[in-house]
Amino acid sequence: MLKHNSILNLDTDERMHIGTYLLEQINDYMTHIRGVRVSPELSVDEVAEYVRRISFEHPVSAREAIYHILEGLRQYQVHTPHPRYFGLYNPRPNFMGIMADTITAAFNPQLAAWSHAPVAVEIENYVLKEIASKFGYSADGTFTTGGAEANLTAVLTALVHYFPSYAKEGLRSLPTHPVMYASAESHHSLVKAARSCGLGTDSFVLLRRTLNCI
Repeated sequence: MLKHNSILNLDTDERMHIGTYLLEQINDYMTHIRGVRVSPELSVDEVAEYVRRISFEHPVSAREAIYHILEGLRQYQVHTPHPRYFGLYNPRPNFMGIMADTITAAFNPQLAAWSHAPVAVEIENYVLKEIASKFGYSADGTFTTGGAEANLTAVLTALVHYFPSYAKEGLRSLPTHPVMYASAESHHSLVKAARSCGLGTDSFVLLRRTLNCI
């Protein structure tokens, strides 16, 4: 536990100072991103030593903590904002996305219930319907944090759609054991989804190897 909780309770001037400093550093990083290596050489011991330079026994100022984190990220990570980064599943962030994350962190809208954050919920509904309409669909949906959560949501949705009793009684209520069809190139998160939903992986893996299609 921190000895001085007050270091987290910044006053108005301190918040403005730290916010301005952080925004300047982010802008500098994005402006000069071409000057860093996309994938730097990494050493587990070196990274661990860097992280431990700040001790929990000796709290530092907010600016020092931010500087420590920013320098660590500059030196020891794959730089997805770099124009020579060609990864697929970790897209390059854009500035408005960074601002959106900042707003979300500050207001912390809770989308679990409409009444908690109605504007955020309606924005999500509006954007998703607009995206769906571009592909000729008319459907509800939800944003997920990534492909793994999306695949898990899809499997759960399919189970509840075809076997409504699954939502309350689980697999024991199903008249037959469901199977999952996927190609050999499908993402491994589908295996995780099968396990999380209680399907197991034997039939799923067998079908992948046998059919190699769909």
